[in-house]
Amino acid sequence: MYEKLLFLMYIITMIFISSISNKVLLVSTVLFLIAISLKDALKITKKVIVSTILFTGSVSILYFIVGFFKKNINTDYLIVINLRVFALTYLTIFTFSKLNLFKVFSFSKDLGYVLILTYSQILNYKKLFKEFKMVIKSRTVKNLSFDNYLKLYGYLTLFFFDKSLKSSKEISQAMKSRGFFND
Repeated sequence: MYEKLLFLMYIITMIFISSISNKVLLVSTVLFLIAISLKDALKITKKVIVSTILFTGSVSILYFIVGFFKKNINTDYLIVINLRVFALTYLTIFTFSKLNLFKVFSFSKDLGYVLILTYSQILNYKKLFKEFKMVIKSRTVKNLSFDNYLKLYGYLTLFFFDKSLKSSKEISQAMKSRGFFND
């Protein structure tokens, strides 16, 4: 019951944060989230910064560049969006570190099965990615050039895309054989 209540609070808080447009309130929300996560605050903050810099950082830079050339930069909007993304990402990482999704979706056998399939795929991909990183580390004498680095991650992206397509077909067939689809 605790997990279901926590998940419901998470959904409500996500909706609340998504509706905030006031910078002060968003900063207060971020500070509140950091305060309630106490011992995990630094670890969660690092994860949030790394994940948000990659995505919202690039979008913000492009928005700023386009706005600069059009002489129309709305910095308040840019700050609000980035604060909102930071708060939502922080909330998600914090909540899911405390939450057992298997207990949240225990009310439905089908959802539980889909969650197990999804989680096993995530674990497989994480394991494969770590193994790829170890292989590269053990087989290269010097650091990769930027071009080789891009090629490597391009090949890895194609590998994981191809693997996910094959896995999805296999999973779909397995689910059909267990009666999940009423085609």
